[in-house]
Amino acid sequence: MAIEKEDLNVVRYETVIKELNGTDIVDGQLMLNELRLIKDQKEMGILKEAAQFADFGIETALKHIQEGKTELEIIAEIEYALKKEGIRNMSFDTTVLAGKKSAAPHGTPDLTPIQNGDFVLMDLGVVHKGYCSDITRTVVLGQASDQQKKFTIQSYKLRKKLSMQVKLVLV
Repeated sequence: MAIEKEDLNVVRYETVIKELNGTDIVDGQLMLNELRLIKDQKEMGILKEAAQFADFGIETALKHIQEGKTELEIIAEIEYALKKEGIRNMSFDTTVLAGKKSAAPHGTPDLTPIQNGDFVLMDLGVVHKGYCSDITRTVVLGQASDQQKKFTIQSYKLRKKLSMQVKLVLV
């Protein structure tokens, strides 16, 4: 019998041991994780829908980002719009970070007003039919400075180079 030890609490584990008296029990976590990587057409369709909801969340944020609004206000707009579309749960806590805080993708959103010229990082995902999406985007409110443009180009080139290396490993 294979079980997922990481997901089994002590009470359930003891019940399994008692009920399957004498049966060999192995940790099936690795095997199950590998099987979960394989998706059929239906699952791929659901993942695509989940990604479309995440895109909708970003589009909603872009409509509401303006000088003086806070990170938490933008989060509220994103999550409210997604709820109206039938999304009950987010994959993780939605994040909107502006200014210097946008350099820390796992920072804490607050009531600091967004300023013209700020980088604004948005990180969100939805749970759709049991599958999760995840998207991260960064924009500049207003005109990007020369330094911001240079940084964005360098970041793009680095991501492109790294994605090519990942593709080589996957082939």
